[in-house]
Amino acid sequence: MSVIPSSSIIASEQTFTTARTFLRVPHVESAEGADVAFLGIPFDLATSNRPGTRLGPGAIRSASGQLAELPCYPGGFDPLQYVKAIDLGDVYLHYGDSRSIPGTIEAAAAKVIATGATLFGLGGDHFISFPLLKATAAHHGKLALIQFDAHTDTWQDAKASPGQLAMDHGTMFRTAVEQGIIDPARSIQVGIRTWVDDPMGITILDNVVCDDSSPEAIAATIRKVVGDGPCYLTVDIDCLDPAYAPRNGDTRRRRSDATQAVACAKRALRP
Repeated sequence: MSVIPSSSIIASEQTFTTARTFLRVPHVESAEGADVAFLGIPFDLATSNRPGTRLGPGAIRSASGQLAELPCYPGGFDPLQYVKAIDLGDVYLHYGDSRSIPGTIEAAAAKVIATGATLFGLGGDHFISFPLLKATAAHHGKLALIQFDAHTDTWQDAKASPGQLAMDHGTMFRTAVEQGIIDPARSIQVGIRTWVDDPMGITILDNVVCDDSSPEAIAATIRKVVGDGPCYLTVDIDCLDPAYAPRNGDTRRRRSDATQAVACAKRALRP
């Protein structure tokens, strides 16, 4: 694995005065030549309860500043020496023309994916997953979905006009199954603690199972279901207990904390 010394910004700036990019990586206009690209999607028009996640990308970037202050523990290494990571800023969304927003997000994501960079979207309410899924599937084919969430987001939506996409943060994964974007047989939802009548063929590890299982066991189930094909990972902040994220849009009590969630994701995605 090659080392990219110029990519590292650890300890090179004061964490409280630096430009607000994710992990303090360079802010650039294009993902060409990058291994990893962070893209903010400041959207919250699809939420059913508390809005405010349009401010999420900026808050995530601010919170990430100190993560790039010192070499990672444990291990003592700087991951930015091994990948070229960049921050593309936020997608510009026309709030006065809400119907244009899904296509705008999809086009921005497609542009990044076409460069070969791995895209990390920073939301934004969970509806943004739908245009991101569309852009990813257009490049990689039908996807497995790995979803950490309190809700399945596969409810039936009866509010959309015929031929129109409902912008609803609780229905987009049903639409993705119906449109052949994700493969339900290879998809899994982790931490669910709301009832849904039709799981759409997706495997569900609810909070009861998760609370009684180790991260290693959860990760093993994820890997068994998903297999080796292309996948899309999405994390809704409400997968955590509200004690750790009290201001999210639709809280649901659970014992899970960030340590467990990160441990599950790391083990599930480890080569």
